[in-house]
Amino acid sequence: MAKIPQEEDQLIVITQSAKEARDYELLFLAREIPFSRKTDPSQHTLVIPNAFSTKAKREMELFHKENRRWPSNYALGMQKTPHFPFIHEIVLLCLAAFHWISTRPNAPHSWIEKGRSSAEDILSGQWTRSVTALTLHGDYTHLLSNLAALWLFVSGVSQYVGSGMAWFLVLLSGALGNILSAWFFGIDHFSIGASTSVFGAVGILGGMRAISRFFEGATWKRSILPIAAALALLAMLGANPETDVMAHLFGFLAGLVVGLLSASLCSEKLAGKATIQWLAFGVFGLTVVMCWVERLKDF
Repeated sequence: MAKIPQEEDQLIVITQSAKEARDYELLFLAREIPFSRKTDPSQHTLVIPNAFSTKAKREMELFHKENRRWPSNYALGMQKTPHFPFIHEIVLLCLAAFHWISTRPNAPHSWIEKGRSSAEDILSGQWTRSVTALTLHGDYTHLLSNLAALWLFVSGVSQYVGSGMAWFLVLLSGALGNILSAWFFGIDHFSIGASTSVFGAVGILGGMRAISRFFEGATWKRSILPIAAALALLAMLGANPETDVMAHLFGFLAGLVVGLLSASLCSEKLAGKATIQWLAFGVFGLTVVMCWVERLKDF
């Protein structure tokens, strides 16, 4: 931030860089505050006549107040977070292979029974179902539609938080969505499929983009536009009466909260570390495996 020493007949603005000096020059020109430049190779200094010193100080204070939130972690982080090659495709291939294993003709029917999201069972303590249900699909149409949606939206989330953390956050949103759905229905509700995580990813994108726009200095009305756009996607893609609409809604809401918190609390420096990305991806994979181990221990 600039130093502003006051002399008898002038106000001195000593900036830290040429860019900061140009910003103040544009500010003073816009506010009709006369100034001159001091040619000093070691400093970028502006001189304001004493008659305009009070106005200049006030305008500089307002300028800093209006721009205090810039830059956003994720406005920068979109270019700096690690993106591991083919990681999304590998996860999707694993989901496809698991579907083939769990639905082949000689496969035990209890794969579905053991892993599906059952509201009554989840509320009784079998929370691992909230994760395992995300990996099960009824048929190849159901599977392929979810794989395509996951590829699209998880790729979008990874642009903000990196590849590994994206899969962890999407899994977390989907699991929370299933838990909320179980709490809503209470009993007699069963579901399978990754679509809860798909709409979790949509919610994450809306929340992260909203926080990013807020930190960029947008008004609150403009900041919430990404959330409105995400809601429109939910209404367009997730409101089919033949699907589990409430699971989609709860996945979206869980993702929205996860996105808002992640964008607010997770720094670009943290998300930009490859070790953090691999750790997050490892937690994602280990969580899925351990939840299935728990569900199948009495297989």
